[in-house]
Amino acid sequence: MATTHKIQQILGFALAGSLLTLAACSRSDQATDSAVPQSRDINTSAAALGSKADALRELGVIGALANQVAGGASAWNSGNADSQRVRPWAFNNNERAQVGAADSSSGNCPGGGSFTTEDSSASRNYTLFGGQSADTALSRSSEINCKSAFPQQGNVTQTLSLNGVQESGSAAGLSYGSAGSGSDFYTELFEKKDGSRLVDSTKVSYRGLSEVKSLQGTPIDARAVYAYRYARSGGEFFSADVGNTSTPFKVVQGDLLSVSGPYGYSSRTCSGGTATVSTSDGLAFGENGDQIVAGTLEVTSASSKAVFRFKPDGSADLDLNGATQSISASELRAAINPANPC
Repeated sequence: MATTHKIQQILGFALAGSLLTLAACSRSDQATDSAVPQSRDINTSAAALGSKADALRELGVIGALANQVAGGASAWNSGNADSQRVRPWAFNNNERAQVGAADSSSGNCPGGGSFTTEDSSASRNYTLFGGQSADTALSRSSEINCKSAFPQQGNVTQTLSLNGVQESGSAAGLSYGSAGSGSDFYTELFEKKDGSRLVDSTKVSYRGLSEVKSLQGTPIDARAVYAYRYARSGGEFFSADVGNTSTPFKVVQGDLLSVSGPYGYSSRTCSGGTATVSTSDGLAFGENGDQIVAGTLEVTSASSKAVFRFKPDGSADLDLNGATQSISASELRAAINPANPC
């Protein structure tokens, strides 16, 4: 594999296929602090769930997380994604390993650092689907401070630095992606400099596993257990842990959508916490995909519970800790925008 091809592959994944979209949860403005951003862990306390605003916040966060588990298929904004077959969030969109052959390469990155890749095929157990085994085409890559610079504009330079291990693969009806190794995260550090002065930097780190079962004509079943950390100079951050070793976070998309599993998060603008979501009745979306028009979704946090019962006009009844109140269609439409859940 040529070095230039590898860099294109890295950039394609890092800028388009990564979890960067969750960064919007922090509502970050243009950063002015030049300090290297520091990642933060999630809030492990139970998420606040005592008001309508709390319930709508959780609905927005769940939508953002569901979109990522579903591989960027905009799960929260589209009830029928059958024509939009998804792959795991760590799956490489630009290259697939060739079944029946092994290939490896290594080289230097244009801005410094190095990379190695290896393509092969093997029988793999899909642990999030009960250990189902399938012959899988595999692709594994490792970056060590691998840097690529974007075209300079005036005196401003932009550089992306990648570190860590990622792996992906596909089989008949199954695919997977993993990032990080052991306790180590896969990291992306984006820096913008004006001459020698660092004016802005963003760090994204993630570690975990995503698996998808996708058979034509049947619902897409995406499952994940991962940790995600976003930090930006200036103090903005968003952190999320999705699923756990016993219960993955699931997003099942067909004519209806269901979301289930444990999650935890925190950000600069909302302290966050841990909760569990479940879908007792599948969610249906309106023609434009921006309104949920049927279905029941439950969010549980410690002893608190919010139950959304969605209506055909885009509104909903919210049963919050035993008391029922109404949510308008406009309130719900704003809440399920995954770009701004907090």
